[in-house]
Amino acid sequence: MTEVNYFKIIKKHWQLLAAMTIAVVLVSLLITAFLPFKYRSTVQLLVIENQAGWDAYSAIRSAEQINSNLAYLINTTSFRDKVLHYGFVRQDSFPADPLKRKSAWTDAISTYAVPQTGILKIDVYHRSQTEATAIAKSIAYGLVTSGREYLGSSQVEIKIVDEPLTSRYPVKPNVPLNLGAALVLGALFSVGYVLAFSESLEKKAQMRAERAARVAAVKPDFGQVESPVELPREEDNLVAVPVFGGEQELAPVAVAVELEPEAGMVSAVDKESDFYKMLFPERN
Repeated sequence: MTEVNYFKIIKKHWQLLAAMTIAVVLVSLLITAFLPFKYRSTVQLLVIENQAGWDAYSAIRSAEQINSNLAYLINTTSFRDKVLHYGFVRQDSFPADPLKRKSAWTDAISTYAVPQTGILKIDVYHRSQTEATAIAKSIAYGLVTSGREYLGSSQVEIKIVDEPLTSRYPVKPNVPLNLGAALVLGALFSVGYVLAFSESLEKKAQMRAERAARVAAVKPDFGQVESPVELPREEDNLVAVPVFGGEQELAPVAVAVELEPEAGMVSAVDKESDFYKMLFPERN
């Protein structure tokens, strides 16, 4: 199959492509709406190991290794409990159950060691701006005051270079990013589906066309309706008959259309006229 044929297939089934893409975007919106919105507080620490005779490159490589150790240290139970007992963080910010508390703490903390700088970046996510700031401040305070104890070296110096900075609006979930990803994934999925099942789609379209043709063939055709037959009106069955004073009035007769009387026979109108002449001879 050539590229032109692919383009024709996509163009032919563009409505299906659009419907599938919109469906994926709507599902993404629905999932995003049920996710909790969280703020982010970021604090940055500078880690330096003072060793005599080290050059700058060796010091940076050592700081990067220490940052990796500190990133792992932050997620430990011992350090977490120490941070939560400083008094900056509310006790109800995390679940009381140990397993759930550990999971919630791990989800709330994200660390990143900036390469070749010796800087450790810590991001804290929470539903409350105040709590996100408090947790970030507690972690930074714990590393500055107790970091050497966990590292086992008195030559390590940890400093806060950026105080906790909290976002003004929620950053999780990232709605624009989720929508963009859903749009791209929906388009790719729909195109792949149409190309993979193009033969099946063509057969279904042909079957629908044949079914519509059969329905149209058996549909009765009444054609043009003829004009209705005009029925005789009531006034057509009336004839003028003489009354008193020589006047005439309309009166019903037995037959609407006066027929030509046969020879030797008198019509009904003539009989009625003769009857009135006999009754009123003075008016003849």
